[in-house]
Amino acid sequence: MSFLSAIGGDAGIVSTAGLDGEVILNGYGVEIYDTDFGFSSTPTTSFVVPKNVRKIRAIVIGAGGGSSGSQNVDGAQAGAGAEGFITVTPGETLTVGVGRGGQGRDTGNPGDGGDSFIRRGSTTLIQANGGVSTLSRTGSSNYSRSTFTFDSSVTQISGGRGGSGGSQNYSPQTDLDAQSEFVNLSGATAHAGGAGGWGNDIPVQRGFGIGFGGGGGWATSVGPRRDGGIFGFRGGSGDSGGCIRGGGPVGGEGNENFSTNGNSGGGGGSFGGSGVDGWSGGFGAGGLVRIWWASSDGDVEFIDSGGNYE
Repeated sequence: MSFLSAIGGDAGIVSTAGLDGEVILNGYGVEIYDTDFGFSSTPTTSFVVPKNVRKIRAIVIGAGGGSSGSQNVDGAQAGAGAEGFITVTPGETLTVGVGRGGQGRDTGNPGDGGDSFIRRGSTTLIQANGGVSTLSRTGSSNYSRSTFTFDSSVTQISGGRGGSGGSQNYSPQTDLDAQSEFVNLSGATAHAGGAGGWGNDIPVQRGFGIGFGGGGGWATSVGPRRDGGIFGFRGGSGDSGGCIRGGGPVGGEGNENFSTNGNSGGGGGSFGGSGVDGWSGGFGAGGLVRIWWASSDGDVEFIDSGGNYE
């Protein structure tokens, strides 16, 4: 078993290497995230539905893309976010996948952010895709990868596409807040990561909901960086003297492998914030899967209300 063998009485998390998390709402929920970075496939774990639980609420956020000095002062794309109600059977096992933050590189190709999802067998119930790296997004306005999907059996609450990223050599990223979609539960919000940008004239995006801020690349001083949404962890930044890691449990690393210019890129903030290059690339932040089925005192009607994330 992983960080907790029994949650809410009878729910179990059977974890693979690299996944971590924490219990929330006094044992009536869990947050799962990936503490590693890289190019490998999304790690998965098993979630066992507790006894008497027939509906869960879930948020999934994809991981942020990484950046590289090879793309020349460029910001990667942030992870998307999605939220919905899932009808479940007590004792059934669901597969949870958590996106891994995209690898940052001093030179060479960086990594895309991994997807986060919940599956029943081979059926994907809810998924939020990770953001593409600077390698994939340079010179293109097509950021369709960082989006979200639902199975027809899931009651959709919200979805948000990740921020697109900005650079010295490309137009600023689109307005992240404008990408919030179909919030159909009063008081709820959408969730997606913010994207990083390089230079004083490029806005760095704030995440919204439980999506967090983008990293900042080196400018004339410490690069700009942004907070996240309601529970926001700030993105990291870089300057000529060092770099700042993105905030939160899976914030992207700032790359210490400075080039001859001596300027580092900052890492994205947890969860889903993208990294940005400053001649040495920052890492994207890891994604998140959050599942809960009652309030901290066991009130199951709690999950039907709006912004009940605490």
